[in-house]
Amino acid sequence: MPALGKRQITNMETELKRFAMNKFSEQSDDGDITFDREGLNKFVENLCELVISSTAPKARQRREPRNDDPNRVKKPLPASLAWGQAKRVEIIQEHFNGESCGHAWKKKASELWKKLSDDERMPWLTKYAEAKALYDESRPESATPRTPRTPWEFDTDQSVDDITVPEDWTGPHKASFCRQMAAGRQRGAGVFETFAQAVKAAEELGSLCGGITRTTRGFELRYSGSPEEHPEGSKEGYQVSWAKKDFVPAARTKKPRKKKSESDSDSDGQQSPAVAASEPVKKAKKAEKPVVQENSFDADTDEGEPAGGDDSDDSDDSDDEDVSVTPWEHKGHTYLVDESTNEVYDIHSQEEIGKRTKKDNGKWKLIKSGK
Repeated sequence: MPALGKRQITNMETELKRFAMNKFSEQSDDGDITFDREGLNKFVENLCELVISSTAPKARQRREPRNDDPNRVKKPLPASLAWGQAKRVEIIQEHFNGESCGHAWKKKASELWKKLSDDERMPWLTKYAEAKALYDESRPESATPRTPRTPWEFDTDQSVDDITVPEDWTGPHKASFCRQMAAGRQRGAGVFETFAQAVKAAEELGSLCGGITRTTRGFELRYSGSPEEHPEGSKEGYQVSWAKKDFVPAARTKKPRKKKSESDSDSDGQQSPAVAASEPVKKAKKAEKPVVQENSFDADTDEGEPAGGDDSDDSDDSDDEDVSVTPWEHKGHTYLVDESTNEVYDIHSQEEIGKRTKKDNGKWKLIKSGK
């Protein structure tokens, strides 16, 4: 509820007093009822104060700074930002002709910082590390305790030629990789610190692991046992792989995919009329219960005549006769109709349900069997 202004409070107090006085006056005219006018005024004033206190905005508590000492050690800027601040005037003068450029110079400073060599960055990085150490020492109470991480002693500088390879393994295959992770990327399960640990885990997995690939994360177990070479100049060219000899991978089962969405079928499993109407025109056999079969007919044949022309005459002696049917919309429902005989079939069960006739006004009428 928004806070009330002084004028609103005054008007509210006046109206409350007037309303109370009128009510008591009406009751006193009907009988001998007396009331204390001063008590009434006091009651209205207390009521107004209660409304005012409930609608008054709560005073925001200002958060006092933790340390307002002007001589405190301030948090240092990162090395890249400190370098950019020091070179700000020079960057604006050289790349923006000394004109005002807003914050564009910061973006340019970031680009120039990335192009600096390690020797050029080193003084700024050293200066930041020293300032950050002093800052952390000045406020030990704010240090957030972190959960100690499991030590990871993966040696990225180890030469692959110094690694002892078992006799039933091939490698090292430099600038190559084996496809698909065999046991995920979790340390100690699918990624290991040493090659010996990875080989032991690979042997335990058997036909589910055919190779090992060394990346920047460690020795990773891979499903494939056929190392593939990286293209020349690839950024992953540092990877090295080992593979089991005569490895035969185990077949991996995949979850079957749904061929069609649930919206394409009704709740009872039958195909919806919208989907059935969008399919190609089907054919039905005239027997005790005509069934619509999937057969395409020639677009050049006459309407109502089966594809194949004179070949259809050979089936006159047969008990079954092929007829063409097309979807027919009638009063919000979709049916299948033989336009040559106007026989109507149910689109789901494909059973004959009746015939259609044309009324005098040119509209169709469905006459169901048994009526």
